Amino acid sequence: MANVKKLLTQVISEVTNVTKTTSFKDWLSNEAVSQTANQFVAINNSFIFRDNIKTVKSEKFIAFDVSNTKTFDLKKIYIIEGIGFNSHFKLYTLTNNHVKSALEDSIKNELKEIGEVIYTIVGDIQDINDISEPLSNTNFKKITLRPTLTTEFKILGDEILIRDYSDREKIWQEISTYCTSNRLDIADNLPNLIDRAISALQNNAFSTLHLPKKFDPKTKYLLDKISMVVKDHLNTYKSNIPNIDTDPKAMIEILRISYNFVSDVNKLLALVINLCDLKPIILWLTISKYFNLDNKFKDLPFGFSKNKASLGDYESVIKNARNKSFHQLFPFNKSLRFELDALKKVSVTIFSNHGKKDGNKMTYKDQELYELLRNFTRVNEQIVSKNFWTKNEFVMQAVHELITATSDAIKATK
Repeated sequence: MANVKKLLTQVISEVTNVTKTTSFKDWLSNEAVSQTANQFVAINNSFIFRDNIKTVKSEKFIAFDVSNTKTFDLKKIYIIEGIGFNSHFKLYTLTNNHVKSALEDSIKNELKEIGEVIYTIVGDIQDINDISEPLSNTNFKKITLRPTLTTEFKILGDEILIRDYSDREKIWQEISTYCTSNRLDIADNLPNLIDRAISALQNNAFSTLHLPKKFDPKTKYLLDKISMVVKDHLNTYKSNIPNIDTDPKAMIEILRISYNFVSDVNKLLALVINLCDLKPIILWLTISKYFNLDNKFKDLPFGFSKNKASLGDYESVIKNARNKSFHQLFPFNKSLRFELDALKKVSVTIFSNHGKKDGNKMTYKDQELYELLRNFTRVNEQIVSKNFWTKNEFVMQAVHELITATSDAIKATK
């Protein structure tokens, strides 16, 4: 059963961290607080551009009263509905259109509606499932993937057991060695049979995602394991950053890590943003991490919006930077255009039979050669400064903190 008091304390702590930032202090100092009306500060519940976000952001905003001297008591945070804005913070005068709910009551209501599907994100991955594929061979009748096997490879009678399918060459070497040692004939088609069977195992393999009734602090759950991978990437990134001016290999490693990171992490960030729309309590429990990530995005030295960071822009810059380094076979960064004085032997067919989809067409001399030339394309290129790669480390760090905090928040609601 979730500890409501603990969740309440966590939300207050998160909001406190937001109000301690320079961004909040600067904003509040420029606001004109009424001397007579009851006013409150609302914190936005979406800090990143919502490109490719399918859900609608929650109507429940964190808020707290503010006095005419710009003081406030964060122990009296509440949730308010009936407002909508795009900036990070907004000052409102309380009206009858606003619906206030005590934070503790809101937390209790959210816990009632939390459901079970959310816990798949922090499920316990159990790699325990055997699957087999038949083999049409004199000596071997099937090959079985057994993740719990204590050795990498084993033969039991006419069954081949493997613990993992990733190294096909090694699996075949083990089979070949076994056959030779036991004077078994190796059929000509056996390598092909094994290869096809491993492909089938790879396509059909699955692990069981168990939804725990209770979370063990010592266990690494699904989102925790993703966080660990991000941390490993971050550590490697940090170790290479000091050398990118002097060691080409370090720069290549930075590009590789950044490319892999942005390709997957944008999908993950989109997931957690959607999650916070659907289950706002998760946002309340992690809001300072979103705010920190947004600030790190904005600190990157290229044209991010001053209002909200765009995941699409971030991905584009990194991928274009990588393209410049990894796609140098054709030395062109602009399209090539040429004109022909005349097209000869031009033939145009229209009103062809309805059943012939390719009936309407235009043909001309050397059309085949032209079609070959059309296959050549170029990639976008962008020069990115060392300053960007240095500050990108802090974006990656903020992402890691957000993922870790999201995992902890979900587990805390159980």
